[in-house]
Amino acid sequence: GDSAVSTQIINVIDGGTAAIRVSTDAPYQTWLVDYAKHYGYLRREDIVTQVGAFLRVKVRAVGDVISIWMVPEIRCMVGKRPRRVAYTRLETNVKVRNGATMTAGGSTEATEFYNKFLVGFDKSGSRTRMTVTVRPTIEDADGRPVRE
Repeated sequence: GDSAVSTQIINVIDGGTAAIRVSTDAPYQTWLVDYAKHYGYLRREDIVTQVGAFLRVKVRAVGDVISIWMVPEIRCMVGKRPRRVAYTRLETNVKVRNGATMTAGGSTEATEFYNKFLVGFDKSGSRTRMTVTVRPTIEDADGRPVRE
C-alpha cells in the first residue's frame, strides 16, 4: 500500500512508561494471537477479539543519554474482558543521545514477528508496513528541550 506519515508525540517522565500506537485494528490478528498462545502469553482456549498493536516504551535518562526499552504489546478483548499482552521475550533496549533518531523493531531475530506486528491499514484499506522512528528529547519542567 501507499506509505503515510503519522506522528505521535508522547511525553514520558524519567523512569516512566507510555505506548506508541501501531494499529488499533491489527491486520495479522490471528497470527499475533497464535504467537501469544505459543509462548504462553495467552491460553490456547482463550477467545481473542479486537486486537490492536502498540509498542510499550520505558525511558531512563542519564546525562544526555536516554535508555529506551520497548516491548511489543497487543491490547485485545479476551472473552468480554480487556487485556494487555506484552511480548516480553521480544523486549529491546537501546541507548540514544538526546535528540538523536532511531528506528524501532529492527532486531534481526524478530524479523518475522515485526513483519506482522508493524503493519496497519492505509486509507484505502490495504495493509501497509509501518516504520516507527523515535527521537527522544530531554525537556525541562516547562517543556523546553534541554541541550547538554
